[in-house]
Amino acid sequence: MDLVDPSIRDSCSSNEMLKCIHIGMLCVQDSAMHRPTMAAVMLLLESETPTLPMPRQPSYASMRSSIDANFISDGQEIVSSNNLIVTMVVGR
Repeated sequence: MDLVDPSIRDSCSSNEMLKCIHIGMLCVQDSAMHRPTMAAVMLLLESETPTLPMPRQPSYASMRSSIDANFISDGQEIVSSNNLIVTMVVGR
């Protein structure tokens, strides 16, 4: 249970921790329509043996450490090969 804070690890049952992690995974689904309402979350947390649905497979975004090769940097504008222009506003 490396995911759980060590200061509370010994004071909670592993089943309770797994239930909270599972409910947390349901709350961060990509689509809002797949997330439980707050009322449903409260019901799940208060229930002794809730029937929890399986979280959907997450969609992943590829993170890169530098600007993609098909982007050209021009001062404060980044111009992509698909003609999308993103301007960054910088305060003085």
